[in-house]
Amino acid sequence: MVLGDIIIISVMISIILMIIAGIRYILNRNMERNLINIVLSKLDFCPTTYKIDKRDNKIYIKCHMLFNNKYIYNDASLGRTNHIIFNGGLKIVDIIIDLKEKKYKIIVIAFHIINTSADLYEELKIKLNKRDYYFINNIIDLNFNIDTNDVSLCNIEVPDLNSYMYIYNETSNYDKYMCNRYSVLLTNDIDSVYINSISTTFPNNTMEPLLTNEIRIKEFECRFL
Repeated sequence: MVLGDIIIISVMISIILMIIAGIRYILNRNMERNLINIVLSKLDFCPTTYKIDKRDNKIYIKCHMLFNNKYIYNDASLGRTNHIIFNGGLKIVDIIIDLKEKKYKIIVIAFHIINTSADLYEELKIKLNKRDYYFINNIIDLNFNIDTNDVSLCNIEVPDLNSYMYIYNETSNYDKYMCNRYSVLLTNDIDSVYINSISTTFPNNTMEPLLTNEIRIKEFECRFL
């Protein structure tokens, strides 16, 4: 075998290996995309914007949904607070897909936004509908565990005589939590907006976006093949 033949064979082997690597990359990408779509389909709403990061064989997904001028659960705390300006509902989702352990975890947290001036709320709505904005959720830690320093479980049902005042869709399979002091951060890595809980700012009403102190949290884990 002459030198020219060896070079040709080496080039052909390199091309074949590159093609195999390309096919494997495409298959992995398609598998990950299908997996992401399956996980997102588990949500009780269809997100229009989401942020996806992949690190260390894990896929992190953040998405959210604004329900403008809509109660998304029966929030008894609204009836106990005077001078409430209701803006709408908000759901924030954090997802981790562990490709090595072949499992995923989803945490959905539902809030009600209140006491926002008309101009600030319109500005907030614009940001919430942009693809580059996402939430950093301080209610969960880096391991996706709920920080009980911020919120506490409160599933005891208390009769609400004013419930007829609200038009809402009660979230299913969510746990009821009462908050202490917490905030969530809406950001695009350049511009940031903190949205604080009502107990963080009251009685000082600044007309900035606030979150009620009664929230809903839904979390579940699942394995995949």
